[in-house]
Amino acid sequence: MRSARQLFSQAGRRLTKANFGVIDATGAAAIFETGNSSFKKFDAGDPITAPKGFLVRTNFAETGDGTGGGWERYDRAIDLFNQRMSQSKISFDYIFKRVARDLMNDRIDPYPLPYSGGQDNRPDGFMRTYYSINRCYTRSCVVFQGVRPGEDPRLSTMWIILGEPVCGVAVPLWLFLGSVPPEMNGIPTAPFCDLSIDMDRFCYPLLTSPEYLDTAALDDGFGRRVLGYSHPIEDWIFAKTEAVLNEWRTIFPGSEVVRSFEYNLVSQAYACFITYTLPSYTLMSPLQLTCQRVSNRSLSQREYIDILSWQTNPENQNIVGYRIYTLEGQNKIFQAEVEGDVYQFYFRDVRPDRTYPYVVATVDSQGLEGNPAVKIVEARLEEGLLWRILRFSLLAIGKTH
Repeated sequence: MRSARQLFSQAGRRLTKANFGVIDATGAAAIFETGNSSFKKFDAGDPITAPKGFLVRTNFAETGDGTGGGWERYDRAIDLFNQRMSQSKISFDYIFKRVARDLMNDRIDPYPLPYSGGQDNRPDGFMRTYYSINRCYTRSCVVFQGVRPGEDPRLSTMWIILGEPVCGVAVPLWLFLGSVPPEMNGIPTAPFCDLSIDMDRFCYPLLTSPEYLDTAALDDGFGRRVLGYSHPIEDWIFAKTEAVLNEWRTIFPGSEVVRSFEYNLVSQAYACFITYTLPSYTLMSPLQLTCQRVSNRSLSQREYIDILSWQTNPENQNIVGYRIYTLEGQNKIFQAEVEGDVYQFYFRDVRPDRTYPYVVATVDSQGLEGNPAVKIVEARLEEGLLWRILRFSLLAIGKTH
């Protein structure tokens, strides 16, 4: 906290006016409202500033001139936190599940989902989220979980949802690693963010009313939509992470141990979410799923072959096989099942101008299927162009004989 104060006290004019939430390893928490040349600290431990031990801000500052916004979201968040404090303590999972994804707006309470009406003459189930905490324009959600007294500060956990909260899944990152899993990073975009954007398009289908959410796309009342998968996946993530944090609090792990857990967890969460698969607590996904594309050439023909390869997961027991699927939209299309000592599968005659999402899942002796592994092989435009030229040339030759 002292370092934050020193930072904001530096001489000079800041270009950005913003609110900064700050926590430290001692358990201190505060919001710094910063102007161009001044700042004010609001301490969460001050009974006058924060009588219930928490602080909330939206797009305004207590020290501002009253021109900010987000008052509806502020009032709703205060109400939700007060409800929680009357029963229990505020936790990071409550923030994600109940606060960050809250849909109540300035005019309607849509719960229980799906909303039975249609706001502003939109179809049944549709509501406007412009004034909700979970807004149509929300791009991410981050919660920093601090450490307990005496713990190593490196165990501070950054929980993040890429994309609109109702369309994504929260995953943990540990900043001291200095890197993030490939699903959370990418050039130009992160796969987890791309997936969230796809979910967003599914939930906001009205092109002429982009601020109106189809609540039935989130929850049809029978648990068969987006939240019916994202919530169980998130519960699985929270349980796995809490278990490993309890171990690390006793014996602090090496960076490679943390990196292995983080990367594997995020990979399995992404695979479950993109395939609409409920997570397994006992059967983990195969490891190191890769795809090598090779070409089989002859004088007059060229065939492309995708060779999938994977490794067995040492956490699994009684594995008898692996099921291989492709993805088409939201559907897994079964392709084959191989025995448990086989770690390769060939897809023949693939088109280089198409994107192929491949899925491999573990199968145990009871026939139960575990968490999937996913490998998306992107279209290769240059190869696709050569393939089409060769294909059409051969067709032309065939027609002349």
